[in-house]
Amino acid sequence: MEEIRERKKSEYRSSRRSKTLIKTALLKLMHEKKFEDITVTDIVRVADINRGTFYAHYSNVQDVITKMQEEMMVTLVSSFGRFPADEVLSNPRPILDAIATFLVKDKGYYKLLFSLPGIYDYISKNKNVLIGYFLSSSVAHAMISLGKRNEMIALIDFWISAILNLYIDIVLERVPMRLDEAPVFIMKLVSLNPSWLELMTSEAAEESEKTE
Repeated sequence: MEEIRERKKSEYRSSRRSKTLIKTALLKLMHEKKFEDITVTDIVRVADINRGTFYAHYSNVQDVITKMQEEMMVTLVSSFGRFPADEVLSNPRPILDAIATFLVKDKGYYKLLFSLPGIYDYISKNKNVLIGYFLSSSVAHAMISLGKRNEMIALIDFWISAILNLYIDIVLERVPMRLDEAPVFIMKLVSLNPSWLELMTSEAAEESEKTE
C-alpha cells in the first residue's frame, strides 16, 4: 500500500512538473511571436519534452491557455470563498486587497494571459459563479423574497464587471494605476455612494412592512 501511495505521489509530481514546463514554454513563446502562430512543436522544443508528454495533458495549444484561464478563475473564486458574502457586501476592502495580492504575485504571467483575445468573454461566462456567491447573502435572500431577484443580479453583475475589468486594465497597463492602489480607489468610489446597500435593504424592509 505504501509503495502504491509513493508511486502516485511520484506520478503527480511528474505530471505537475510537465504541465509547468509546458505553460512556462508557452509564456516564453508569447514574448517572441503571436499566440496564433505558436505550435505544439514550438512548445515541446522550448519545454524540452516529447510530444507524447504534451498530449498526455493537453489536446492543442488553445487547450493549454483554456486550462490556464480555468486555473485562474478557480483561484479567484476561492479567494472569495474565504469571506462570507454578507461581509464582502458590507466591507469589500479585504477581498479587493486579496485580488490585488493574487495578481501582483505574477503580474507578468497574468499580463500575457489577459492580453489574449476573448479574455473578457471568458470572464463574463464565468461570472455566474461569483453572482451565485453573492446571491447567498442575507441581503440577496431578502430582495429575492420580495420579487427583486433581477435587480439584485443586475447590481451584482455591475459591480463584478466594473471591478474585474479595472484590475485587468491595470495589469495590461491601460490604466495608469498600481494594483495595490486599486482597492483604495474602488473604496473611494463606494464611499461616494455609500448608501446603495442600505437603499436596497430599506426598500426590502418597507415592502415587507406593507405585506404584514
